Amino acid sequence: MKAAVIFSSGAIALIALLVYYLLGGFNPVAFTLEIDDITIYGRLIESEYEDPQLEEQFLAAKKLTKDNGQNKLVVVDYFLDSKDSVKQFIGVASKETLDLPSLVLTEVTFIKGVITAHPYVRPHPLKVRELATDFAFENSLDLDAFSIEFYSPSEEINVWFPGKAL
Repeated sequence: MKAAVIFSSGAIALIALLVYYLLGGFNPVAFTLEIDDITIYGRLIESEYEDPQLEEQFLAAKKLTKDNGQNKLVVVDYFLDSKDSVKQFIGVASKETLDLPSLVLTEVTFIKGVITAHPYVRPHPLKVRELATDFAFENSLDLDAFSIEFYSPSEEINVWFPGKAL
């Protein structure tokens, strides 16, 4: 009886590890350092996490990516100390000029991270920020007060952290 429980537990653990592996849970976050420009069109929202306007703006931005395949769905996430509220600029990165409020960043040194894991096994955003902080320090940089997340139809997410000199 005891052996059956141990064997069953081991089998379940092995299957869980296999699923985690197949979903990309062991894939590292790959970082590079690049100077780049970006213009993001959208809307700044400061609210509680449960506020429906966050989802509404995300869906509106997603529609802009479907209307023009060149646009990329983007969320700028400002680092707040509060656990109850969020400050995000949600919109699209576009080479075209759009009739929306914009956030323009030029000649910024970015720490660019690529996350290839399935959403179920992705590293927590705070873990990604910690890894980016370590990468920035190794390159004599500090992270700015926000990150830029690029969402695509594939499972991959690109996260850019603006860097500043130490």
